[in-house]
Amino acid sequence: KAVAPSAPPDAPLAPDRSCRTDADCAVKDVGNCCGRMPACVNAKATVDPAATQAWCARQGIASTCGFVEVTACQCVASQCTAAGGVLQ
Repeated sequence: KAVAPSAPPDAPLAPDRSCRTDADCAVKDVGNCCGRMPACVNAKATVDPAATQAWCARQGIASTCGFVEVTACQCVASQCTAAGGVLQ
């Protein structure tokens, strides 16, 4: 849940997950080093899964495939979080 305090300068930015209400949140594909990665982020957040995958490739990083298929989001402690899902 916590973001690393100092990401490498060429790493894709972590999407905005801030919110005030559940309506501020949306499920978007943020990408990861394996491929698709649905996550709850601010509805206005810009995401670039291709940039994330390209960064991983340049770094020689791979990750384990599998994720929770997020079906809904909620705002908890001013952060968008998954409200439920099924492991893929």
